[in-house]
Amino acid sequence: MYLRIIDETINYPYSISQLREGYPNVSLPAELTDISLVEWDMYVVTPTPKPIDYTKNISEGTPNLIDGIYYQNWIQTNASQSEIDYTGKISMKLVIECKVGRYKYTISDIKHTSKNGKATGGSIDNTVPECGTMHITEIEWKKIKGEALQNVKKVSDEIKPIMAYDTANNTGDEW
Repeated sequence: MYLRIIDETINYPYSISQLREGYPNVSLPAELTDISLVEWDMYVVTPTPKPIDYTKNISEGTPNLIDGIYYQNWIQTNASQSEIDYTGKISMKLVIECKVGRYKYTISDIKHTSKNGKATGGSIDNTVPECGTMHITEIEWKKIKGEALQNVKKVSDEIKPIMAYDTANNTGDEW
């Protein structure tokens, strides 16, 4: 995780591939060390644990410079009461069926469950949340459903390269 300072402005996150793309006519070493990146005003950002507080909206901010080291920064703002009420988890059922050289997966039963139990939306196929619109408004329900579908896409995107792994050259007993 890096940042780069360009014209006194911190660009974060910033990657080595972005540096290479920004200077296509410069022959950069194949292996760039953290020390060599300093020549390009690029610095390591030390990760910090993301706070866990369901009463807050937490987002990543611009890293902080403390004693010459950049640290990941988390910005916390108070969550609205409705956000607190429906904060919870999205669950889904994943079934993978395999045959030699082929696979099929199904993601179903996608559900929202709130931490407090009062504002559970239930199946994202529901037009109205299970708890009713008094606990989760129509806009909030659409947001929850959108986030659930993003999670489904993330799971799907992570499965595809794993399932495409060529097992023909694998001679061991490992899965």
